[in-house]
Amino acid sequence: MTIVSALAFLLACGQTISGAQPEAGGLDKTPPTRLTRADGPYRATLLLFEKRGIISLQVVSESQAAPASMRQRLEMLRPLVNQAFDEHGRKRMYAVTVGEYPELKARIAAAAACSGKWNMTSGKPKAGSASVFVRELLESQKLYPELESFFGSMGYAVSVSSVEEIMLCPWAEIKREASPPCRPHIPSGSQAPCGASIVFRISNVK
Repeated sequence: MTIVSALAFLLACGQTISGAQPEAGGLDKTPPTRLTRADGPYRATLLLFEKRGIISLQVVSESQAAPASMRQRLEMLRPLVNQAFDEHGRKRMYAVTVGEYPELKARIAAAAACSGKWNMTSGKPKAGSASVFVRELLESQKLYPELESFFGSMGYAVSVSSVEEIMLCPWAEIKREASPPCRPHIPSGSQAPCGASIVFRISNVK
């Protein structure tokens, strides 16, 4: 789930949210507004592509500090999101990428194992594409509560806009972390989806 691949997908598609239009003569190439802040060993960054309605969020560690949880990352990013809204106003909708989302790896794998719709032996869904499968899994199971809480406090509802580049993990390596509640019998050598390039959508509900 890289921020680069998700942004590349959005920009390649010329995705625009909330009725914003590219400049005449082609796609809008206006550089994004960039906001950053340090929080201990972490650096939080926000990129706002205002005309396209795209917000890119990321937190990276600049030392050997332990990876931060998604809830911690979002709290580091909160001042930047508030600043962006204060300085540029709020659109009705945005496409949002969040870089690394640590908790999703285990959540996606566990949900897939318990769904009955993923072939653990082949590492593919029993029907349809892997991208559609993971997107439906994310939406139906609401596997992103941190984002819902964070943007909900700002008056936005969260949904999944697109899912690309599905990653697979050997079940033997992820089963302890995933700890599926359904306790499925999974053959040796099985593979589960454990990540993707995900673009979320936030929509104003106030």
